[in-house]
Amino acid sequence: RGLLQYPTLCSQFLQLVGFMLESYADQLKILPFELFDALLESLLYGMTYHDPSIAKSSLQGISGIAKAHLSDRVLDVHIAATPPNHEGLIDKCTRRLLMEVVFQNTIWDRIESAGMALLPLAAIDINSFGRVIQGIAQQIPPEHQQRLISNFESLIRADVVAKMANAKGHEGRKNRIMFKKNFESFCHEIHSFLLKK
Repeated sequence: RGLLQYPTLCSQFLQLVGFMLESYADQLKILPFELFDALLESLLYGMTYHDPSIAKSSLQGISGIAKAHLSDRVLDVHIAATPPNHEGLIDKCTRRLLMEVVFQNTIWDRIESAGMALLPLAAIDINSFGRVIQGIAQQIPPEHQQRLISNFESLIRADVVAKMANAKGHEGRKNRIMFKKNFESFCHEIHSFLLKK
């Protein structure tokens, strides 16, 4: 991460990694776990970057990884290699995306990319996604917990997730457009009562 402190190098590296992982995510299964983990950590760092274009590239890379795993299970080898007592790869991506992007003021310049990364992450395992949400809800004031959970339940419904996993072509595009609109409304709603400082 040290070299990512240099803006030009960071920009070029994260845009390249984001593009490669969005375009060639099916090749992830051949990477050693340590290299994959380093690339994933770079994308998670990049999604919070102050430059919106870098953040969007990083989020598109995360989205590409999640979509490839939905269709081809490319992460199974890396999930199996995750050390015991460590947070799962998908749960880590979901939690960090929510805590470090969605619940922050920076969401507004990367909202579409964040939503398009969140949807396939939720579609991988909706029950695991629910557990991540429950864990996050435990960290906020009790008076907002149920409201946050209800907002997530409205946004990430089983029928929406099923359409993400199965719909292609025009139908898939229509569903993504509808989700983008719902995700923006969701962000406005949660920011009205809960904004992480």
